[in-house]
Amino acid sequence: MNRMTILLGGLLATLMIATSAAAVPFYMTTYENADNADVSDLNLWFDVTDGGTFVDFAFYNSSTTASIITNIYFESSGAGLQLGTSGIEEESAGVDFSPGGNPANPVQNAIDWAGTEANFRARNPAPRNGIGISLPTATAEWLTIRFDYGQSNYSDVVSDLQSGDFRVAQHVTGLPSSIWTVSSEGPADPVPLPASIWLLGSGLIGWAGSRRLAKQRR
Repeated sequence: MNRMTILLGGLLATLMIATSAAAVPFYMTTYENADNADVSDLNLWFDVTDGGTFVDFAFYNSSTTASIITNIYFESSGAGLQLGTSGIEEESAGVDFSPGGNPANPVQNAIDWAGTEANFRARNPAPRNGIGISLPTATAEWLTIRFDYGQSNYSDVVSDLQSGDFRVAQHVTGLPSSIWTVSSEGPADPVPLPASIWLLGSGLIGWAGSRRLAKQRR
């Protein structure tokens, strides 16, 4: 096996690992807006990432209007999803959540919520410690909640989120009135690999090709 074969094999393995580790994003849609707040510039979403024995849900607020996520709810799945224990794994500066939502369940009449598996809220004085906007000119804020897989796996989680059998809801304030959002159903596209990975791959392939051509000319 020549060095070029080893190099290209290593490159392929790197790209495959990076692809398999790519997070799957899900976006939040408004389902309760009693005060008719302007939600046209809201952009609320979360990434779902496989950790081997656990799954991470990383929440973001990339809106271009004032808004703060203050409560996050995970629905009891009606499709047999059996996740294990959950907890807050990481928080960015300025974000401070703890287990237990307030209220205990989201506004549920409009979405037929099956029950709450786990919930988390921004600590008092909320909503100051919630997840605010992540504009390029501001410090990005985020929160990661981790679930042990229990009797389930990553494929189960993504499949149930895509079908709507397992949902996430949020209470969002600061619009200035509050709204409720729920995760969207349907297929989600994987997050593209970072440009640096593709540039590295292209560079290595080009280098390998030039080396081979140089040898052939000798």
